[in-house]
Amino acid sequence: MGILVLPGTTRAVAVARQWVGLVLEADGWKSTDDAVLAASELTANAVRHTYSGTSGGRVTIALLGMAGDQVRIDVIDEGGPLVPRIMEATSGALSGRGLRLVAELSTAWGSNALAAGRCVWALLPMNHDQVDEWQ
Repeated sequence: MGILVLPGTTRAVAVARQWVGLVLEADGWKSTDDAVLAASELTANAVRHTYSGTSGGRVTIALLGMAGDQVRIDVIDEGGPLVPRIMEATSGALSGRGLRLVAELSTAWGSNALAAGRCVWALLPMNHDQVDEWQ
């Protein structure tokens, strides 16, 4: 589907979010909200918690069409001292919910060590039915 390489700045989050939405819409997705949110959270984590967010750092976002009408979102960072894990955020915390959101939106997620960094990924179903709790 596509690969996008960005400087590891906070601006990368907005660019990744827009790019994922455009690519998936062009591929025929009816609803891109879950995939856009997952990509946004994974990109934000890469910029905030890895060496990708340091001067000259980069983050790569890859979208892969998978069997069963799914998309795999890969966010490849330059590594760092922290291992991606779901946090228990307190009610007043301003952060710590990103991977929990990704886990809830996806059918699977995980991370893999690479020679120069790591890949944090999420697998999402195409045209995921969203429940409208306000109806």
